[in-house]
Amino acid sequence: MLAVAKKSRQYAWLKEYDSIALQRAVINLNTAFDNFFNPKLKARFPAFKNKHGKQSSYHCVGVKVFDGAIKIPKLSPVEARLHREINGEVKSITITRTATGKY
Repeated sequence: MLAVAKKSRQYAWLKEYDSIALQRAVINLNTAFDNFFNPKLKARFPAFKNKHGKQSSYHCVGVKVFDGAIKIPKLSPVEARLHREINGEVKSITITRTATGKY
C-alpha cells in the first residue's frame, strides 16, 4: 500500500519520511480499526489526529546515540537529555511533539 502511494504524484511527499515510521503508522491504524470492530472490546472509532495536537513519530532502524544527541534517519542529530546510560542497541524510540511545538 505504501509503495504504491509513494510512486504517485499526490503522495510523493511520503518519500521524505522514514519508511519504518510510515509502516508503524499503518500498523497502528490497522490495530485501532481491529479493536473498534471487535465486539468483545469497547473501543471507540479511531480519532483523526491533526498536526496541531500531540504527535508521536516512530523510528526503528538506524538510530544512533551520541553524547547528548540522537541521530535519526533522514534527520540531522537531535539534542537529547539522556537520563541514564544506554547499554546495547536501540531498537525503537518515540519522539513526541506537544501542541505548543516542544519535543
